[in-house]
Amino acid sequence: KDKHNELYHKIAEQHAAIAVQREAERLAYEATSVVNDINDH
Repeated sequence: KDKHNELYHKIAEQHAAIAVQREAERLAYEATSVVNDINDH
């Protein structure tokens, strides 16, 4: 049971890290898109 909990926490941490990374990438993409829009006009 402890082994299962350890594994669960490890997977949860990895998923959280990936989610944070994805969010950062999305925000960076949106930021560059906004800058590009300003430059175009």
